[in-house]
Parts: sequence; structure tokens; C-alpha cells
Amino acid sequence: MIELFSIFTYGGLVLFSCKDQPGQALEGPVNDLIHTVLIENKGDTKLSHTSGIFGLQYRKSNELSLIFVVVYRKNLEDKLTYVGELLDRVSSVFADAYREGRQAPDDFSETFARIRSSVESNFRAQQAQPKKAVTPFSRDGKKDDKPKPAALSTSSAASPPTSPVTATETFKSDDDDDDDDDADSPDAAVEDNINAKLEKLRQRKLGAGKKGSAATSPVEKTKKTKAGRVWDLAGRAGNAGSAGDGDVVQDTEIERLKAFVGQGRGELHDINEAEAAEAAKAPAATGGVFAFFKNLGSGVTITEEMLEPVLEQTRLHLIGKNVAAEAAQKLVYSVRDSLVGKSKGTFEGIASVVRSALEKSLTQILTPGRNIDVLRDVKAAKARHEPYSVVFCGVNGVGKSTNLSKISYWLIENGVRVLIAACDTFRAGAVEQLKTHVRKLNTLYPGERIKLYEQGYGKDDAEIARQAITFARNEKYDVVLIDTAGRMQDNEDLMRSLAKILQVNRPDLVLFVGDALAGNEASDQLSKFNKALEYVQAGSSVRRTIDAIVLTKFDTIDDKVGASVSMTYQNGQPILFVGTGQDYPDLKRLNVGAVVQALIR
Repeated sequence: MIELFSIFTYGGLVLFSCKDQPGQALEGPVNDLIHTVLIENKGDTKLSHTSGIFGLQYRKSNELSLIFVVVYRKNLEDKLTYVGELLDRVSSVFADAYREGRQAPDDFSETFARIRSSVESNFRAQQAQPKKAVTPFSRDGKKDDKPKPAALSTSSAASPPTSPVTATETFKSDDDDDDDDDADSPDAAVEDNINAKLEKLRQRKLGAGKKGSAATSPVEKTKKTKAGRVWDLAGRAGNAGSAGDGDVVQDTEIERLKAFVGQGRGELHDINEAEAAEAAKAPAATGGVFAFFKNLGSGVTITEEMLEPVLEQTRLHLIGKNVAAEAAQKLVYSVRDSLVGKSKGTFEGIASVVRSALEKSLTQILTPGRNIDVLRDVKAAKARHEPYSVVFCGVNGVGKSTNLSKISYWLIENGVRVLIAACDTFRAGAVEQLKTHVRKLNTLYPGERIKLYEQGYGKDDAEIARQAITFARNEKYDVVLIDTAGRMQDNEDLMRSLAKILQVNRPDLVLFVGDALAGNEASDQLSKFNKALEYVQAGSSVRRTIDAIVLTKFDTIDDKVGASVSMTYQNGQPILFVGTGQDYPDLKRLNVGAVVQALIR
């Protein structure tokens, strides 16, 4: 009865598709949904659409940039009331699997068939179940064989109650459903409903005999209203006016944040400084790369033929650390050139030469052709009475907004006034995320050291950036940090939108935010971002591409640091910042010694 179930990304990549009739073409209704609802962002509340003779229901995952769609015949809609449950269950299972590796799980067809069969079986069972007459119960919960009172007849029990009965009094909670299968049956729900009414009637009779007593409880007299929601500094939600808990959490968060004040002053610290220093003191390590050189003969002159099998092992070792093949080959050649023609002495001597060759080659790769000193450049722009503007771009989910807030913290620590431009007008919650960070930083640094410039959602991001820069110039803000929406490098429309931001506003610095966990995929993304920007700006007098890199989640990759080498080697842009955690001070500079130590392990 379902014509099509499809799962695809925001970029249009189909991850899973199941048709009841494989030969039938159903791309038309899905494309109509994309163009008339999803692109226009009109369907966030309705989650359904009609296209000719077809009806569609869908779910969106903004976190994973996924869309789940069901297509069915519109005239069968009354018989497909289980479609919503099917969408919810499939989207939950698929999202959990997709979140791990950012790719469609293997053999999902079997999982989908199992979920669909379960949902349809439950639906058929509910439809086939006969409606039973309700048996009245006495006040103690036992069956009452006495004649039923007129007020508690079956027809009366099925009618709406005359007094308010809350859902918690009538039905069990969703959490109880997992533990008690009986709670899912209609009979159990009806019996619970009647028991609740009987208990309420008994309470009323007891209270009616007392003079001046209210027949109903104060809760029944007072109309319940939804309490307003208040967000604390940690981004957690609580009810407005709730005493104690919300204030305690807020105060605790403020005290935690205060410990960060003063930690970001001056230049950023190098990553793993202690480890790099320890590595420099111990050049005679015997594990990792050095183990490949142990079997070289002693007292002989080293030749290229002797090194060939050892260098191949070294190359594969570096590739295993996420170094791109081309960059790994260059590093191996540097070791070869350093060893060929030398007389093999002690192993410690060989280890020292290998380390020295790697450090020299990596220093050449990781040293930028353009020297970028942000604090220096901010001061130069301030002397010209102009704000220093920085654009953050990258794919979805790499941590652009989080690392933008870390850089804001570092700039404020160094006496810079920061304006954040909320130019991600597409992702739900993007503006609110920045508001939370600005609220935290304003708590730490009073006096409008940081401010958020935002115009809501669905607006022209290039125009918002232009207005933000003008606002910063008029209000004497030193830096404008421009947050943009995540986008895939093969989406031409979104890349044109990014190019428009760069062309209209001519920022001082364009930062690509890459995920260290992505390995060489991050390097490929950066390369394609540059090529896409060059392509969409062809023929323009103003062309801008990526200037530098922010590498995030560096604390999660252990010794697989090769992505940092690959990104700089293949694209020529320096790594300006490295994210090493979730807190504001977790921002570092890349240290060549630490990278060498991780690679030779």
C-alpha cells in the first residue's frame, strides 16, 4: 500500500530507497516536495504534502541533514494511519546507525522490512480486535456484580467526563509502556479510565458532606497554564519561576566559567607542548617507525636498495596515520635522502637522523607560505578605523559555531571587542546556539565586549554580513566573526551563496573549519571547496578562496594526526587554530614536534 520509502541527504544523495513496484517512477512527487516545501522551508510543522494523486509524509533530521519520505496513494490515506509511526521508528533506527560512520548502514533493507512488518502487524491486530463491553469495578478495584448505576453505564463511560481528568490520572505514561505490555491494550486503558472516575466520584461524595468544603480540589478550580521556558548559561532549559534548581545550575555554571578568565591572554599555546618536549629529549625510541630501521646492517654504507623495503613499510605506516599517499611519499623521500650514502653506526644514530629528516620535511609542509597573525592584523585594521572581518565556512556538523565562540573568547581575552554575525539563516537553532555563547561570554566579560548581530531565519546571508560589518564600524567593534551555514562542496547553489558573501563583503580572512575525525576526507572537502569557489567566481573581478584552516576535534584522534599534514600539503593553506575540547580555552596552535612524535609512534 506504500508506494515508496526514501531516505536522502540535504544535498540530494539517496541513501536508501524501497519501492513496492520497482518499475514505477515516483521521482516526481518527491521532487515536488523538495522544491515546494523543503527548499522554501514551509513544512516544519505540517510534515505532509500532496502531489497530484499521491500523498507524502516526511521527517527531517537537522542534526544529520537527513530527510525521510513516504509516498502513497492519496485515496488510501485513511487506511494508512500507521505511516507516521513507521517514519518515526525507521528514522530513529537509521539515524542511530548513520551517526556512527556518516554513511548508510549495510543491509538496511532487512531492517526496514522487519520494522515495516512489525508496524503493519500491530495496525492489523488493532483493527481486528473486537470492542468489548466495559465491566464496572467497585471502589476496591474488584468486579462489581451489582446492577450498574445509570451514571456509570457503558455509554456514559464512553462520553467525555464532566469534570477535568488529567492524562496522568487516566492513562499510564509512555515510560510504563516498555515495562507493561498490558498498558498498550485498549481494554486496560478503558479500565484505568473508569477506575480513575470512580475514585474521583468517591472523593467528591466524601467532601460534599462537609459544610464549606469545596466539592472539587483547588487543582480542578484553577486553570493550568504552561510555564514559560528559561534557558540557563549552559543551554539547559527550565521553567520560569521554578525555585531553586534553575538558579543553582546557573550559579554553578557561572562559577565554572569564571575559572576560564585569564587563560587565553597572549598567543595561543602549542598543542601537546609537554609531549613534544619529551620527544625531543628521547630521540632513541625503538618503536613505531624506528622499528623498521633496526634490521639494517651495521658498519656498512647505506644504499637506496637497502632502504627500499624499509621505506615502503614507513610509507604504509604514515598512511595508516591518515597521511595522504602523496604527502607520505614526500616524507619517505626526505628520510631516504638523509640516509643514503651514510655509514650505518649505532641504532641511536639512525633514529636521530630519521627524526631530524621527518621534522625538517614536516616543518616545510606545515609552515605557511602566508604568515597570518590575527592579533597583529586586528590592530592594523583598528588603526584604519575598520573592523577586521572573518568568515567561517565548512560542511555540516564540523563545529563552526563552537570554534567561533572559542576564537571569540580568545580575542576578548586579548582586549578585542567582538561582533558575531549570525549568517546561518537555514539551520534550525543556529541563531539560538550563538545567543547562548554570547550570553555566557557577556557574563564573564561585562560591558558589551561581545554582541550578536542577527536578523532571524530565511534572510539573505550576504546582506546580513554587510549590515553587521557596517554596524561594527559605527559601534567601534574591532572584529566581525561571520558564521555561515554548513554546506556540501558539490552543491552549486550553496557554493554560489558563499561566494556572494565573500564577493560582497571582501572579508580579511576566510577560515575553513575541518573535522580531524574525517581524516583525508577533510582534505578532500577543503580541496573541493576551493575548486567550487573558483568555479562559481569565474569571470568575476573579485575572487576569494580559503585562507587558512581551523581543525576541530583534534583531541579525539589519538595519534592519527595525518589529516593536518594532508590538508596543508595538498592545498597550501596553514592550520591556524586547533580545537582540542568543548570549553573556551580548548584552542591551540599546531606543534610540529607533537605531530612528528605522533607519526613515528
